[in-house]
Amino acid sequence: MSYELSPTVPEKRRSALVPVLRWVAVLPAALGAWIGIQLLIILANAMVTPRWSDWWLQLINSAASSYAFVYAGSATAPKHNFIVGIVVAILYGIFMVVIITAGVFIKTSDPLWWLVLSGVISLVAAIAAVVKLREEY
Repeated sequence: MSYELSPTVPEKRRSALVPVLRWVAVLPAALGAWIGIQLLIILANAMVTPRWSDWWLQLINSAASSYAFVYAGSATAPKHNFIVGIVVAILYGIFMVVIITAGVFIKTSDPLWWLVLSGVISLVAAIAAVVKLREEY
């Protein structure tokens, strides 16, 4: 007696597994996009010599990395992309509040107003990503 599986069983399993894997990949995709932007900014900063460009690139990084974090996380989700975008933006906002709070207690070479400005730009960019998602979905 042989127990052969019909040819459609692997396809059914695959179609059931893909959404699960996409849900699992939401935060890793968001983090990967954030890290990718960070690396691009580091590369751009290494190519430019004037010191003023460092501050401009940091501001660009604040906006681009948070936008990419929210957008990539939302785009990875198999459905409910707008709601996922809101949740990912809230997670990013919590992260920024923790970083800014830590900056109050830990002295760095950059002034506190710079950290707050970068954090506000990041939050505005995350909200802009959610608005863009609302238009798309």
